[in-house]
Formats: sequence, structure tokens, C-alpha cells
Amino acid sequence: MNQEKSNRNCESCRTEIKVLDLCQEPNLILCELCKPWVLSSIYQVPRQVIGIDIEDPSLFRTSLKLTEHLQSPSTESDWYKFLKFIFSKKSGSSNEESEMLTKIRLDYAGRNAIYSQEAHDLYYGPEYDPSADWHALAKLSPYNGNHPFFDDSTVHFDFMLDLNSIINRYVESLNIIEDEKQFLKENGWGSYVEQMTWKEIEPQIHNLYGTELSTSQLLECIHFARTSISVGYGLIAQVIFDFACDETKMSLKNRINQIRIRSDILDKCNFESPPTSPFYYQIIADLVQGKYGQNLQYLMLASLYQDRMTLRPSRSFLVRDENVWTKSFQLLRGIIDSLGLKRANIKSDKILIKGDSDTWYSITPARFPTELQWWQVSNAKTGSLICIDILVPHKDLPLGDQLCSVVLALANDGAIVSKVSTLDPDRVFRGIQPVNML
Repeated sequence: MNQEKSNRNCESCRTEIKVLDLCQEPNLILCELCKPWVLSSIYQVPRQVIGIDIEDPSLFRTSLKLTEHLQSPSTESDWYKFLKFIFSKKSGSSNEESEMLTKIRLDYAGRNAIYSQEAHDLYYGPEYDPSADWHALAKLSPYNGNHPFFDDSTVHFDFMLDLNSIINRYVESLNIIEDEKQFLKENGWGSYVEQMTWKEIEPQIHNLYGTELSTSQLLECIHFARTSISVGYGLIAQVIFDFACDETKMSLKNRINQIRIRSDILDKCNFESPPTSPFYYQIIADLVQGKYGQNLQYLMLASLYQDRMTLRPSRSFLVRDENVWTKSFQLLRGIIDSLGLKRANIKSDKILIKGDSDTWYSITPARFPTELQWWQVSNAKTGSLICIDILVPHKDLPLGDQLCSVVLALANDGAIVSKVSTLDPDRVFRGIQPVNML
């Protein structure tokens, strides 16, 4: 039987591909020349993410691929799905994975069952096993079954309604006091202001379903929320609720300190909508710190990086000007073809160029691209790296055009060595600083 061959065009340079590689990622049809540069532009690996060094670029690139469709969470439901995705990638025994995923599910379902049908279904629906022993199920929760919402989700609703009302009253009072203090200071009563007492925040005890909360405790919590980027009143209210559910386990001050310790990390993450669940908040901080292993840490960091990545049409395949990008790589292919097979070869992950000096050079995508160098040049025989930058005025040229300059410089290494000093072997081995290429 004659089998028709698939003829497709490269989505980067439009060159016809007669032998189709069905294993290419990410579902792109790419020729041998374009593939490494396109994938490198899509999955750029930074040296650091929020101050954390990326020690394994290959693993981080895989994490970028896995998280490329993740959206930054904006609701508690989004955070549940986000953490479910992250921990579904955890390697190890299925029991360990199942335990954490169950904790994540029960925390979201328990806190939100009365507010969300999705959460209600997660708790009481197909993922909830009514035949399971209640105590065994309770132990899987982050709070060992101590929360009243294991029995009655309306407890959470009523408690939070009353607590939020108290918090809002204090916040409004503090705003009024701040305005009055500012007025007095502007009118020469600054020293007197510090000695004043304010009836709006006079000490009192609030009794919430048997839990007593003092004015000073609430003000400390509110002050923390007002001075932190990632801590909101919603999170503070959930921390207080957890304290009310089990006062003997941990004091409110210690619970707040647990969040405070991790807030430095989440502040750096700069989430638009941080989670309000204390359990989720702590998990995210621990993920960033690598407490669940490097695989999950890199998934977390990759998702953060994707949100902050600035893409340039000249270098990024995702936001390219298709016509400009295509022509630049067509020009690159044309230059390589003009050199002939004896002086230029396209391999699966590199471009090989033979210079006038008979030296073969290898050009591959840089592990850590910089503004002036998106490639890594090396002596193909010895593997010695050769630093070649693009000039600053040319850094926004299309990537294909920049690679054309690199190819031509290497092909004419003897003639251009005065301008690209690192092509002089003696200079390279002596560690003399490079002169940027034209």
C-alpha cells in the first residue's frame, strides 16, 4: 500500500518539511534550523526567580512547558485548582500524593461549601466517601477534624459574618483616627496626639461563639494586614476562625507569626489575589522554598516567572511579527546554504560553521540568554566557550538577523578577529575581555 507522505511547512521560516517529526513540542511544526531557537524563545530560563537561583535549567524549562497554560489564580477556587495541579505532578508513592491532595480538597471544600456549589460537591460529592470512617477522614484535614465545618458548614458562615463585621468596624475607626491625627499634627498638636486615647478603640472583649478576642489582638491582626502586601483581611479572618476552632492547639499570636514568617516570601511573589486559606498560604511559601522538592519548587517558580515574563516581538516566537520573523530565519537559512555543506551544517540542536581559519564553531541557544547574547558559541572540537555579544544598538533586531551576524562573523573569523577579539585563540585562553561584534 502506498502511504502518502506528509508535507508541512515550518511555522517559523515556512520551509517545507518532507520528513515530519511527530515528537516535536509544543505541538509546533518546526524545521531543524528553527526548532532549538523557537523553543528557547518560548521557554526562556532566567538565572533567578524572586531571588532564587535556577540551578537546573533543563528541569526549569520542563516546568515552563508544564505550566504554560496556567493562569494566575484570582479566586479561592482557582487556588484549589492551582495547588491540585502542582501536587498532581509530585513523584513518589501514590499514598503521599493522595494525602496532600485530599488535604487540599478538604480545606477548600470545608471553608467554601456553603458559598460555592463546586466546593459543596467536592466535599459531599463523588470525591467524598461517605462510607469512610469519619475519624480517618478527619485526620486527613489540615486541622485533624477539629473544625466545626466537618459537621455544619453554617458555623463557618455565621462566624465569618460576625467577625468580618467587627474587623470592618475597627478598620473604619482606624481610618477616622488617622485622619484626625493628621489634622492635629498639621495644626501643631503633634506631641499631644501621641498621648490621646480614642474611644473607637478602647479595650474590650469580643465573644464569638465562645471564643474571646481582645481589642489589642484584633488591632495587631489588622495592623499586620495593613502593612503586608500578601496578607488581606480575608486571610486574617480565616486565621482567627482556625484559632477559634482549636484554641488549645496554638495561640492566635503564634498562628499569626506562622503567616508573618511566610509573608516575606509571598510578598515577593506579588500575587494579585493571594489565597485567603492559611493552609494554602503556607503551602505556597513552602513550595517556593523547595520544602516539597525541587520538581514542585520549579513548577511554582515557573508559574511565577510566566506571569512576569516580558516578551519582545524580536526574540519571542509567541508575540512575533510573523512576516519579520519568517524573513529573518529565511535569511539565516540562505546564508548557511550559501556557505555550502563543507563550511556550514544544520544539526538538530545546533548550527556548525567553519571559519577561514579552518576552525569549526558550534552555535546553540544560550542556557541563560542575556540582552546581548541569546546564543552560546563554542569551539566544536574542544568545547571551549567563546563570548560574542551583539552591539547594543542592534539588540532589538529580529533573532534571525542577529544569528546571521554571528554566522558571518564566525565564517570570516580571520578577517574579523580585530573586531571580535575572542575569536583569537591566544586571547581566549588568556581570558582577555571580548570586543562586541558588529
